[in-house]
Parts: sequence; C-alpha cells; structure tokens
Amino acid sequence: MDSTDIIRAIEAGNLSSAKQGINTILMSKVEPALAEKTALTAEALLGLDEESLQEEDTKYQKFFRKALKKFGVSDPSEFESEEEKKKFFDYVDKNYKSDVEKETGKEDPDAEDDEKVAREKNEDVDIDIAKENQKVAQSKAKIAKLRKKKQADRGM
Repeated sequence: MDSTDIIRAIEAGNLSSAKQGINTILMSKVEPALAEKTALTAEALLGLDEESLQEEDTKYQKFFRKALKKFGVSDPSEFESEEEKKKFFDYVDKNYKSDVEKETGKEDPDAEDDEKVAREKNEDVDIDIAKENQKVAQSKAKIAKLRKKKQADRGM
C-alpha cells in the first residue's frame, strides 16, 4: 500500500486499512534504523557484537538439530504427543549449556549474569590488548636504541 492507497482508504471511510498502510510504510522506514541501533546498543552495553551473538546462536542451533535427529524428527511440530515434545525440550534444557551457564554455573542465568560474563570477556580482551601494546612499545624502544647505536657507529 502506498500513500495514494492510504488517502483513498481514508476517503472511503476504511480507517483500519489506512492505519495498517501507514504502519506498514512507517515500519519499512524505521525498522532498518531500529535494528542498527539495537545492535549498537547491545555492543556498547554488553560488549556483544553481531558475530558473537550469531556464533552463540549457531552453537545452540547445531545442538538443537542434533537433538531433533536423536529423537527421530526434523522439527518439534512432528512429535505425535505433547508428552514426547516435553521430553525433547527437557532433554535440550538439561543438556545444552550456554557460555553464561558454563561461566556462572547457574542453570538459569539472568540478565545480570549475561552482562557480568560479557564484561569479563571484554576485560580479558582488554588485558590481551594491553599486553600486545606493551610488547609493541618494547619493540619500538629496542628499534630506537639500535638506530641510535647505528648512528653512533657511523659517526665514528
């Protein structure tokens, strides 16, 4: 639906159709920016980038697919009874451990636990970067010392 269709719907008194058209147009304009802002916010607050989020999803998805295969189905909707479906999801819940569950030892970590683990990972990265920066500084100092020695040797 475009703006002309919206105007026609209003003229015809079909306000729900007009509202739906307006919402569709607005969402098509806002959705990409909202997705980008959400990703930037998650990265800034939790130290999570899209790649690490996808990596965690991928681990879970692989486990989930293996569990489906173990239970002889390709989709949870294929279970013949709610009891079988419950057994499957109990199995997944019991046997899959996210990085946060592994780090905290909690079966059901909350948002604070997620943030804490993300901060710890960032601290580890910051420490590694600091070590590498220190090595670079030491190398630069050695190079400068060798240059001075070389210049002094040339001057003699």
